[in-house]
Amino acid sequence: MAQGNTQTLRTTNTYAMAVTALMTAVTCILAPLSIPIGPVPISLTNFAIYLSLYLLDWKKGTVSYILYLLLGLVGLPVFSGFTGGIGKLAGPTGGYIIGFIPMAIIAGIVIDKFSQRWIQILGMIVGTAICYAFGTAWFCIQAGYTVSAALAVCVIPFIPADLIKMVIAMIIGPEIRKRRLPEYLKSGKIIIQPPLQSPESLFAAAFPGFFVFLIRLLPEQTQAMP
Repeated sequence: MAQGNTQTLRTTNTYAMAVTALMTAVTCILAPLSIPIGPVPISLTNFAIYLSLYLLDWKKGTVSYILYLLLGLVGLPVFSGFTGGIGKLAGPTGGYIIGFIPMAIIAGIVIDKFSQRWIQILGMIVGTAICYAFGTAWFCIQAGYTVSAALAVCVIPFIPADLIKMVIAMIIGPEIRKRRLPEYLKSGKIIIQPPLQSPESLFAAAFPGFFVFLIRLLPEQTQAMP
């Protein structure tokens, strides 16, 4: 019995590490994709975090983001605009990158504790607001902006897109976790590799497995509709 319990624990730990590594790789793919609209670009970093929180729990989701952050700090081009290095963190937008950590913790705890979708959205909004606050304060110090000017440039233009990202993550995240992710990981159809040194290698590491099961999820969703 003890041996069986040990084996189960090892399997569970391996699965948890595999999913955490996968979501780190997915964040490395999505986060660099950005639309420059000013000093702070629109990026998919927070969407990747929201999705990770649904596929993992708040602890593993936060660890997944921290791993991504460390990869960027050592120079891999995983930050917005395919940039990397500690200079990005020390720059005007570095506060938002750090602010994603408390956002992940707060939003993740709410998502884990409450099944009501409106409460989950509220948790993501509160977490994102804290990220906004931390990042805006950092931006004001680094760039010499007033608070009102920084909010006009760094926060207000992003609110609609961030709300859309929250809703999308809330819709597809639970479905992926429930119906497809365990099957694909346990069957070995997803081969998890560490992110490498170029955008192309990042896509090669995680794109095939993750987005194949995203695509394969869509027909099932369509068939299930009345």
